Amino acid sequence: MDMSKRPRCDAILESAILQSTDSATKLLFASTWTTRAVPTVVPEPEPEPAPPTEVDLAIVMDCTGSMQRYIDETKRGIRQIVEEVKKTDKCILRLALVEYRDHPPQDKTFVTKVHPFTDNEGTVEDALGKCVASGGGDEPEAVADALHELTALNWKADATKIAVMVVDAPPHGLQGFGFADGFPDGCPDGHDPVTLCNTLEEKEIVLFFVGCEPNSEKYKDIYDALADKTGGRYVPLSDANKLTNLILASIRAGMSYASLTKTIAAITLKEAKKADGTAVDESALAGAVYRKVMESGSTLDVVSTGSSQLPPPSKNAKAYKNCRDLPGLNLTIITCKSVPTDVRPTGDGAADYRVMATEPSVDLVSDLCMKSYRKIKSDGK
Repeated sequence: MDMSKRPRCDAILESAILQSTDSATKLLFASTWTTRAVPTVVPEPEPEPAPPTEVDLAIVMDCTGSMQRYIDETKRGIRQIVEEVKKTDKCILRLALVEYRDHPPQDKTFVTKVHPFTDNEGTVEDALGKCVASGGGDEPEAVADALHELTALNWKADATKIAVMVVDAPPHGLQGFGFADGFPDGCPDGHDPVTLCNTLEEKEIVLFFVGCEPNSEKYKDIYDALADKTGGRYVPLSDANKLTNLILASIRAGMSYASLTKTIAAITLKEAKKADGTAVDESALAGAVYRKVMESGSTLDVVSTGSSQLPPPSKNAKAYKNCRDLPGLNLTIITCKSVPTDVRPTGDGAADYRVMATEPSVDLVSDLCMKSYRKIKSDGK
């Protein structure tokens, strides 16, 4: 029999069986013909929902004499911050608090107080309630000591790590600004604010400096450079009532930066593997990664004031960012002060704060690509 005709024969015989009124005929065919099974359609399983993002947020607060209104606003807004992040951003949030003042004899109360990470916002709220702004001594404060405590917190390895540091004074040892400094050689405990920000970058902790202006305005390029190392920014603030919104915007910008970093790392690994053992042209790699990032439609949320994003870091801030330690920063400050500087607006420190979606710049994608590629080489992937 021509087997190609088998399906048609099957159909004819089945029709004959169904149309027959002779029960014996039906029984005969039922016993001698194998009925084809009707395939069962198994529905696709529902995809499991993605696990919520874990976020570790550390708030670092200058607790010297002029800062009480900022402390009070942070305490008032802490529950709003937690609720909005959990509800809107679908995150699991842990909080930590670092308080700092200064070294004796400038301040005889404390240098730093650390409240480690907790998922209970009430614990941080209580700590802020007991926090009183007092003392301070000379103009600089124990900024380096606070940064040291920040690096030493019990950060979760897989969490998105964000720090918001509220400042209105410079670190000790910063030269070229003409202020009195009880510790002109830097932190008496040997902590270097520049190398500590390098450590934050290595630990993938995104740091935002909130500058309480006008006091902090003259140090904005220093703080912008240190924050930019980590993917964060210096953000001006003149109205304490806006601090809660600013912290929320910083969290969302930090989460966006961390997500973009992971996207670029994945694309970089895929593109680097195409070399298949041959030497990688780093410039070509960065270009290929940038094109893939643009094709993917990836964006970067940045902190904005009102309806405009923050101005980019100044030329001086870009120069300071490349410094590896405080002595190198001080030399660069002297160099920058000897040439004309660009004028950069700081933004409206009393505006409402939010995030704005932007297209990642070529420089940012290239920097993150090269960081990822160096890690790939060191890991031997």
